[in-house]
Amino acid sequence: MYENQRKKEKVKREEYAETAYNLGNVYFLQLKYKEALDSYLEADRLDPGNAEYKNSIGLCHLELGNYQPAGEYFATCLELNRKACGDGHGKVATSWNNLGLAYDSLGRCEMAIQYFKKALPIFEKFLGKEHPSTKTVQENLEMARKRR
Repeated sequence: MYENQRKKEKVKREEYAETAYNLGNVYFLQLKYKEALDSYLEADRLDPGNAEYKNSIGLCHLELGNYQPAGEYFATCLELNRKACGDGHGKVATSWNNLGLAYDSLGRCEMAIQYFKKALPIFEKFLGKEHPSTKTVQENLEMARKRR
């Protein structure tokens, strides 16, 4: 009986986390990054193993100019995605790209270049060279190369 109650509580916590996450998405689309960050942090507190929540927290930090914490959340997201999906997955590629953005924003262009280089072949393999997401990663790589 106790185990059954724990399962119900976990499901309820995950539902609350999803609600907080969805509210964060609304705020993010409204460019209310501080409010979005608060909602995403609440989602992460309720369900700390969710990579998407960590990614969204990183994106808010990036938009708010908090590049160091953005990188930390992207790094955690990357590790969760690698464990869940394997190194060649699109979620992992997105994590590599986002980590590159954080490092580029910190002025650490060499690290950013390494991350963009890891993301690019995955995007090319699954989306093709002409896909807008692939082109964005390519542009990120080129811009980081120009800044080094």
